[in-house]
Amino acid sequence: MTNGELRNVTHALGKLAEVRLPMRTGLQIRSMMRTLNQVGEDIEAERQKLVEQLAEKDADGKPLVADGMYVFGDRLAEFEAGFAELMACEVSGLPAPLTGSQLGDASIEPYVLLQLGGLLAD
Repeated sequence: MTNGELRNVTHALGKLAEVRLPMRTGLQIRSMMRTLNQVGEDIEAERQKLVEQLAEKDADGKPLVADGMYVFGDRLAEFEAGFAELMACEVSGLPAPLTGSQLGDASIEPYVLLQLGGLLAD
């Protein structure tokens, strides 16, 4: 799973956390969410480093924002390349996947299961 795919997976886990499931499965889902949320925070920290390094600065030395967006000027392509590289990195420290049997006979929308990708095993 890449960093770019992480958002869909955490969304799907959030949906699963709302479903009535066996207690052990519910706890595993919450543990998975904590782990992946930490990874998401790490990704955001790296993105913020890119912004700090490449965005134009205001008079106080802070990244310049116009119309709610950072201003990169002639460094936009460099930012986009760095961001694409960040999103393409594989997530490290993935939790163990859920199995279909752990989900039991709960009514779960198929798109939620599809979003889990490699975090759902047979």
